[in-house]
Formats: sequence, C-alpha cells, structure tokens
Amino acid sequence: PVVLPVNYVLHDEEVVIGTAAGSTLHDALGTDVVAFEVDDVDPAYEWGWSVLVRGRGRHIEDAAGVARAERLPLRSWGPGDRRRFTALPTTDVTGRRLGLHGLQR
Repeated sequence: PVVLPVNYVLHDEEVVIGTAAGSTLHDALGTDVVAFEVDDVDPAYEWGWSVLVRGRGRHIEDAAGVARAERLPLRSWGPGDRRRFTALPTTDVTGRRLGLHGLQR
C-alpha cells in the first residue's frame, strides 16, 4: 500500500483526483482497488471525523470527460502537469465521528 496526499474534488458522486501521466499514483488509481480517506480534527473542541471511500478508480480519458474535469475547482499544489484525471465512485463509503460523547459511526 502507498499513502500519498492528493488534491481532489467531489463531483457527481465521484471523487476526482488529478495526477501526472505515467506516475505510480496515476497507474494504480486506474487499475487497483484503492482507498481514499479524508479526516479533520479540532483539538480545541475535542472532536474529529474520518471518511473512507473504497473502490476501483477509472481514468477519465474521453475528450468530453477531460473537458468536464478541467472545469472542476481542482488545483494541484505540486509542480508539473497534473491533468490526468481519475474518478473513484462513492459506492463504498464508511465514516465515523469521535468527540466528547464517544465514537459515532
């Protein structure tokens, strides 16, 4: 398993991620079952949450799909061309919240 930070956007019930062509991440996202996790914590109020999406990604390669992805508010923080897009369906989603009143699923 490889864990990497990514820029993403949720669009039409899919997580859309921009990567560089030929990168290990781009290759894995389109062929393997992957896990995508988003977390947040607030230490001042002692709460947090975590959401996990699992599934098989698909590369967005058709011209219309790429054009739609390029219009999304998805901006890379890293250098280089990250305009190879992958979509991960949100059909397998789990999550939990943790706070002052215990664990909630």
